[in-house]
Amino acid sequence: GGARARRHLEYDVTFDRGPIGLNLEVDWNGKHARVRGFQRVSGAPAPARASGLIHEGDVLTHINGESTLEREFAETLEALRAALASFETRHDSV
Repeated sequence: GGARARRHLEYDVTFDRGPIGLNLEVDWNGKHARVRGFQRVSGAPAPARASGLIHEGDVLTHINGESTLEREFAETLEALRAALASFETRHDSV
């Protein structure tokens, strides 16, 4: 046995305007937005989950092409809520 290297994948996901059903929490270092889970939207599966790309534990790294990695968690949530029309998010999966 030995330690396995973790592979990080980045991917872009674009959503239409409106709720995406993504529950975020602060990651272990107390700064980044990490996917905690999903909630249904109008009784249907969350668009975030339905994309098939976003998973619990993923870290939100960009909103509309701008990095969230230097922002505090509350600033990231505010930026996500303020995104207009449609927005693109980039996630880092472990």
